[in-house]
Parts: sequence; structure tokens; C-alpha cells
Amino acid sequence: MTKAARKEPWWALPGAILITLITFTLDLIMPRGASPDIGYCAAMLMAVATGRLRFLLALAATCCALAIFGYSLEPPAPSEWMFVFDRCMVGAVVLLTAFLGWRRLRISQALAKQTEALEHTTRQLARSNADLERFATVVSHDLRSPLTALSLNLQLLERQLPPDEEDSSQTIHEMRRSIDDMAALIRSLLEHGRATHENLHLCACDLEEVLRTVRKRLAAPLQTSGGQILDDSLPIIWADESQLLSLFQNLIENAIKYRSAEPPRIAITSQQGPRFWTFSVRDNGIGIDPHHQHRIFQIFERAETSRGGAGVGLAVCKSIVERHGGRIWVESRLGKGSTFSFTIPAQPSPQNTAQREQQLTASAS
Repeated sequence: MTKAARKEPWWALPGAILITLITFTLDLIMPRGASPDIGYCAAMLMAVATGRLRFLLALAATCCALAIFGYSLEPPAPSEWMFVFDRCMVGAVVLLTAFLGWRRLRISQALAKQTEALEHTTRQLARSNADLERFATVVSHDLRSPLTALSLNLQLLERQLPPDEEDSSQTIHEMRRSIDDMAALIRSLLEHGRATHENLHLCACDLEEVLRTVRKRLAAPLQTSGGQILDDSLPIIWADESQLLSLFQNLIENAIKYRSAEPPRIAITSQQGPRFWTFSVRDNGIGIDPHHQHRIFQIFERAETSRGGAGVGLAVCKSIVERHGGRIWVESRLGKGSTFSFTIPAQPSPQNTAQREQQLTASAS
């Protein structure tokens, strides 16, 4: 419901109080037998229009008390008063009920139109997302194929060059590097699209096994840089295993890429809270300027441009974490390393150590 539809009418609250006071006054003035107490029903209808439950209950109790109190104070009178006055009061309540019903009907119709428009927009958005995914798949295939062919042709051309053609060889080398950068960008964009649009396949995800796979994938850069990954005993959580694999791989790759003069030391820790698991990936790299920390999770944004990269990895991490219902942030200072932390919901409850051992034993057998 929109803000305009939720907003209470300005006249409902003062109208309910005013009708209550008028009804009580008439109850004191009118002779016994005439029943102005039906006016309290009109006050209750006005109270319903305010949408305030506490006010409604308080006014109901007040009207009941005033009806009892007024009966003991009203003066006696002949029965003619009762017939005329009662019918006037009933007519007034009927008209007020009709007005409030008409107003509620208008609000319901407006809400139905807005709901229909929202559903139409949602369907259009779903179609656009599907078209975008198909477009990304086709474009990636159509772009990667000619890039591969171009790279092979440049490799053959380089073999045919005379040894003294250093300028041409350097030009070909730069072209091949640009091709590699373009291929890496295409892979990053596809990864970002999958992290953003693919359905989550939630399962009991063993993060020890995930980290073991990441170590194997990054064995070459870790060996080249002399890097080490240190970790606590990581839990089993309910998540999409392939996406968490991409999440940890991107964070660790960043730590290796933006390392300082010292070999990278990457520490991964976990902490269980009442609702979320909190994971941290801490490194001893070059750090991030605080002025850039708010934008590094946006696609194509980089805090450091001299070390390459497409500026997509952290955007992928943000999409993965948010799709799991968590959040991600960074704490860093220049020259002091960085700590990337993110949360993942702890429900369904993670399995304890004994359950994990049973699961691993069963899978091994």
C-alpha cells in the first residue's frame, strides 16, 4: 500500500472524540427512553478509520463507561422522544457507515490498480533479466571465440618474426596482453551476472572443503608470491557452495594481487552470533585509502589502478553476500593491510562438529 493510502484521514481522530462528547452530552440532556448511545457506534467507526488500535480500544472502554454513567443521570420523559430520536441516530450512523465504506472501497480499488501495475513491472523486469542473461552468454561466446583466434594468430606471427624485430615483437606482446585483459573482463562480467541472477542452490556447505578447493585453484599465485593462508576451523553453513567458492576466491585473489613488499599472509576467521556467522579475511597488503572504501564494492571501481584488474571481483562478492541475506564491509588503512568481513545467516542452524564428522565420513565411504 502506498504512503497516500496508508495515511489516516485528518478528521478521523478529532471526529471520533467529538462524536463521543456530543453523544454523552445528548445522553445527559435527552429524556430517559430516547437512546443517543447509538452515537457511540458512530464514534467507533470513526476510530477504526484512524488505524490506531490502542486508541480504538481505549475509546471503546470509554464509550461503555459513559453509556452506563449517562443512564444513571438522564432525566425521565414520555416515549415519543424515543421513537423520533432513535431513528435520527440510526440514520446518522447508517450514513457515516456508508461514507466510510465508500472511502475504504476507493482505497481498495487504488491498491488493486497499484498491485496490478507492480506485477506487470515485475514480469517485465523478469523478462529483461532473462534477456540480459541470454545476451551475456551469447556475447561472451561471440567475443571469446575471435579473441582466441586473434591470440593464436599473433602467436604464429611472433614465431615468424626475425630475431632482430624487437619493436614488432614488443607490439605483438602488448596486443596479446590486451587480449588477455579483455578475456579476463569477459569472464568477470559473466561471473558477476551469475552471482546476481542465478538461482541459489542452498545446501550444507563445508567451508573447510571450499577453502581447500580455493587453495588448489590459487596454488600458482600463492607459490609465486610466497603467500600463506591461515584459517580457524571453519563451520558448515547453509549456503550456495559454488557462490561461496567464488566469494572466498575473489577475496584471497585480491589479497595476493594487492600485497605489499612482504609475502602475503592471509588469515581467515569465523565467529558465530545469534543470527549470523561473521567471517573475516585479513591480509598484510598495501591497504585501502579510507576515501575509496565506500566505492570499491561497486562494479568497475578500483582503489588501486596500477595493478590491473577489471574492478568486478568485489562487486561479485557484494552480490553473493547480499543474495544470501548478509552484508560485507572493509576495514583498512594505507600500509596496514585490509580486513574484509561479511555475514551469512546462521539459519538453518549450522551443524556441529560431530555432525560434520559424520557427514564427511559418510561421503568418504
